[in-house]
Formats: sequence, structure tokens, C-alpha cells
Amino acid sequence: MTITNIVLILVVIGIAIYVVQNSIKKKKNAEVEVQVDVDDKTYTIEKMIEFVKKRLDEITKINLYDIGLSEEELKRRKSKKYELKKALKGCTYGDVNDKKYVKELIFDLLEKEYGVTESNISKAISFDIPSLLTAQDKFDILIYTYKKEFGYEALTELIKKYNLATLKYVERRNKTIICNNLPRNRRHI
Repeated sequence: MTITNIVLILVVIGIAIYVVQNSIKKKKNAEVEVQVDVDDKTYTIEKMIEFVKKRLDEITKINLYDIGLSEEELKRRKSKKYELKKALKGCTYGDVNDKKYVKELIFDLLEKEYGVTESNISKAISFDIPSLLTAQDKFDILIYTYKKEFGYEALTELIKKYNLATLKYVERRNKTIICNNLPRNRRHI
């Protein structure tokens, strides 16, 4: 080996180290899409679902080794990432704690990153104009208020209060339709 070969090898190694350091620095300083473009369709359920899916995907699939974190920060983020992945799996099987964790994370994402507030949430769900609420929206609101008061027994209390467990029959055009809540003396089969 000649001196020119050794110098060229050192120059190539130096350039490689420089490129690797710059790419690590860029990934470390690269921010996730924090600014959300606000327009008339920003605060729709579909857009918010799309945003949450994208952010959860980013959080769970990020390569933590590429962003050049300190050892302590790396451990902390790895444990958070593992906890989120575990919670996402567990909440699909009904684990209450996992559901609570995922709901709180989604709430934080929507509030802090997407910019959802009490004033602009009405663009997605029309709380101000109840006639525009769907039946599902009304039920969700009702069950939410019952959950505040009765916890896990919310649906049971709702069924008891409105006597939804009894059958009722409604006669229409010579057909008998089974419905709930009619007195027993009107039942016909």
C-alpha cells in the first residue's frame, strides 16, 4: 500500500462518517407532522380517524435506534412503544385498562396535535343541533352519561329505566311486528 491509497481510504472513511452523522442528526431533529392544515373538512370524523391511525402507526413503527437518543431516553421510549403495542392488542380483546390507555392517548393526540377543542368538535358531531345527530350519536351520548353515573352497569340501568327488556307488538297492515315496551295485553302472535 502506498501513501496515496492510505490517504484515499481515510478520506472515504471520513466522508462516510460525516454522511452517517448528518443523517442521524436530521432524523433526530426531524419533527413529526405537527402542523395540521385547517380547512372546512379538517374536523370531520373521517379526517380525525385518518390522523389517529397515521400517528399510532408512526409511534409504533418508528426505529428508535435511528434517531440517536441517549441510552436513558432510548429505554424510556422503547418501554412506551412496547406498552402502546401491548395496549393496542389488549384493548381489542376487551381489557379495560388497555382501552383506557388507548383512549387517553387518542384524546391527547386529538387535543394537543390535531387541535380539537370544545368549540370546533361541533363540526364533527353537531352537539349544537341535536336534530342533526344520528341515532348512533344519540345512543353514544346517552350511554356516556350513564357510564359517568353507573360505570359498567350503564347499559343495564338504561335497559331497566326504559323497560327495554320486555317485548312489545305493533300491528301494521295485517302484520304483527314484535317490538319492545308494549303492555302484555297487546301481544299477539
